[in-house]
Amino acid sequence: MPSDAPTALLRPSAGAVGVATFTVLPLFLVGALGIQLSADIGVPVSALGIASAAFFGSGALASYFAGRVATAYGVRTTMRASLVLVIMVLLFLAVGVHSLAGLVVILALGGMGNALAQPSVNLYLAERIDRHRQGTAYGIKQSAIPVAGMLAGLAVPIIGLTVGWRWAFALFALPAVLLAIYTPNARLAVRSTQAAAPALRLPRKALMVISTGSGLGMAAGSSLSIFLVPGAVVAGWSPGQAGVVFAGASIVGVSGRLLSGVLADRRDEKHLQAIALMLVAGAIGFLALALSHQWLYVVGASIAFGFGWGWTGLLIHAVVQLSPADPAASTGLVQVGTSSGAVIGPLIFGFIVEHFSYRVAWGAAGLELLLGSAILLVAAALTRSTLSPTLASTR
Repeated sequence: MPSDAPTALLRPSAGAVGVATFTVLPLFLVGALGIQLSADIGVPVSALGIASAAFFGSGALASYFAGRVATAYGVRTTMRASLVLVIMVLLFLAVGVHSLAGLVVILALGGMGNALAQPSVNLYLAERIDRHRQGTAYGIKQSAIPVAGMLAGLAVPIIGLTVGWRWAFALFALPAVLLAIYTPNARLAVRSTQAAAPALRLPRKALMVISTGSGLGMAAGSSLSIFLVPGAVVAGWSPGQAGVVFAGASIVGVSGRLLSGVLADRRDEKHLQAIALMLVAGAIGFLALALSHQWLYVVGASIAFGFGWGWTGLLIHAVVQLSPADPAASTGLVQVGTSSGAVIGPLIFGFIVEHFSYRVAWGAAGLELLLGSAILLVAAALTRSTLSPTLASTR
């Protein structure tokens, strides 16, 4: 490994985190500021599940094509386009949202920006990071999601409860503008260490099974991002304290994603099995949330973020490693499933909260993780049987 290896890893990874953070930030801000926002526009908090569904629904529709666009037009162009979309969304949320319908339309636009960013950033890292460091790189990149959660959680007591929730969206638009101007474009990685790897591409069937299992995991995770703060208020915390709980759990989520990426670089396989185990551990966190005890809620939120939603970077790494011949399109296809899960999950969660309780909703989300874990174990067996003949032929 060359002496500048840390710089070669951190510089492109930092740029990836920046782009990925801001393209998902509007959704997290809506979730964290949901109590103030819903009171202002006159809708129940449970209706925010519809807005989340719009974000991920438009993303699901755009994800597969976004991978093709990233490959065709280059990562820098598509990352910049995604940032322009998110800047528009943040500004519209700051000044133009006065109804649930308006919120849904604007977040749908934000979902398209996020869908464009994700395969672009995945391809960016695949091109610029040595394959033996990509687990760490994708772990750093996927830390953008809990980082966005941390920023959104801190925005509640610092901005939302002082000058107003609309100011949070306006203020976060400013660094997004700077990032769009200075979109990262690190040099391409030296490919000598990757040249010997066979040009594998997972078949569509295997990708769809992975997409289904990860989609169930994302159904629970996206519900966590939208309903953790109002759920904390129901458990006995004040709105400001609930925002801090969100921020603290997000920090644990960052640690989980980084650790899973670092550990992935120390092994060459069984990434899908590792994700399945993380989903089982995350289900324990959701069970703790379902008990609705104040301090146990904090513990459950940390476990749920760290394990139940700490696997997304490892998922991307697994797909890129299993399908290196076409990483953008393959991760884009898997993102169709994760985005679809993120649509359905909050809708189901909101429905259960409206008609039953948060306790029942958290329990149902935990069951989604367990089912997703089982399907990913099936996907691991399927990919092993699919790729074994190809790998054998290259030896």
